[in-house]
Amino acid sequence: MFNLFNCKHVSIYFVTALLVLSSFNGQAQESIKTRFEQALAAIEQARYQEAEAKLIALLKQYPQLHRARAELARLQVKTEQWLKAQVNIEHLLVLDNLPASVRRDLQLLNATVEQALSEPQKQQKHQFEGSILASYGYDTDFSLGNVSEFLVDDIGADIETIFSGSLLYSDFCDNQDLTQPCEVLNDFLTNSGQQAVEIQQTGIVNQNQEFVPYIELLAVVDQRFNVDDSGDFVRNQANFRHIYTSGDNTYQWRNQVNYSLDTPLDSELSEKQLVRGDSELSWRISEHWLASTQVFYNDFDRDQDDSFKYYGIQPELSYLSNYGKWSVRTDWYKKEVSSFEDLQQDSIYKSIAGSWSKQLEDLGLLVSVSSRYTDSDAEEDFFDFNSLGFSLKSLYNISQTWQLSAALSHTEFDFSQRPSVTVKQVSMKINYALAVRWHAFLAWEYNRITTPEMVSGANRSTVQLGIKWQF
Repeated sequence: MFNLFNCKHVSIYFVTALLVLSSFNGQAQESIKTRFEQALAAIEQARYQEAEAKLIALLKQYPQLHRARAELARLQVKTEQWLKAQVNIEHLLVLDNLPASVRRDLQLLNATVEQALSEPQKQQKHQFEGSILASYGYDTDFSLGNVSEFLVDDIGADIETIFSGSLLYSDFCDNQDLTQPCEVLNDFLTNSGQQAVEIQQTGIVNQNQEFVPYIELLAVVDQRFNVDDSGDFVRNQANFRHIYTSGDNTYQWRNQVNYSLDTPLDSELSEKQLVRGDSELSWRISEHWLASTQVFYNDFDRDQDDSFKYYGIQPELSYLSNYGKWSVRTDWYKKEVSSFEDLQQDSIYKSIAGSWSKQLEDLGLLVSVSSRYTDSDAEEDFFDFNSLGFSLKSLYNISQTWQLSAALSHTEFDFSQRPSVTVKQVSMKINYALAVRWHAFLAWEYNRITTPEMVSGANRSTVQLGIKWQF
């Protein structure tokens, strides 16, 4: 008996009975044949995701290609996509001219699917995977630091870490008479070429009775000393992940470690190192509801000058529907900052976030939108703030080998004792699959930081060209 599930390819009889190419011209027939053979070759080489995408694209253009649908159903059974396989099998079983032997084999395959859906196999699974990345890049302001390196997740940042090395000087003059410049501020004003008639919280009044924000004076100081932190760098990055899934797919435990090292080719610039570890437990409550809790630890170091440590917990509740995934998340985490031995500051952060994501399989597109509100509780009121941020991310599969991703975020910080700050970030990345496990990529990122007093914002751009190996 012909068995669709065990056989490598569908029989010639099945091809003759179900695939009628007479309605297509010669050029279309040749195109269909080539694309179908490419999908079969991908299956033989265990490139299942690629094969599935090829078959879906073929059926989208030619829905009457029943052999392609049969191969797609068989592949989805192999990859345990039971519901998708069931839809395609039922699509074939309603055909009136289906040969009896083929119908029996499809019914047997459908029985396998129904059994898997009704009685999941009680087999626990452990999975180990990861990636190694190496890239060469250029950074227009290497010391400023990538805004995302200071984020706990996709939205939110502490402006004190972003302006590390260019901190506003008013916090160093606490408990002093602000009508007289403190020693640090005196040196600062001398270097900027300004004379202070009056000292205020966010700036000075100069001899011309003009208010000059500290942030503008910083720009003058940088220009006088010809500060240029732009330069080439090399990034080495490693990611290791362990995933444990229960036999009934109800629980999943994920453990992950990330390590990244940015080494500037200019010896005068500082090396940057980022280590992150997290552990997440997920519970599939029902068909539509999913709950998870993650604990994490972040450690960012820049030579011996700066150290930023985050650790906390992040529970999340998600609802899955045909209209996408809807999630609400809360965060509680602590940040410990040590910068230039002048700043030692601990802060507690609490936040709530909402997100929506949707995978549009027919278009090869994944879209995600999120918003997050954060409130901080620092040891000193000067560092307290609340923030509101938004982000938009997308991933587009241009073809089987090309992939494009893009992200946009906008966050407003409202400080209790200082002017508000706006942080914007735009990034794009194009990925090319060299082989099954090898990928080359080109990435670009732009950051902009502004305050109401700034004539022009602090800008930073980076570009990277690299290669990644997945295992």
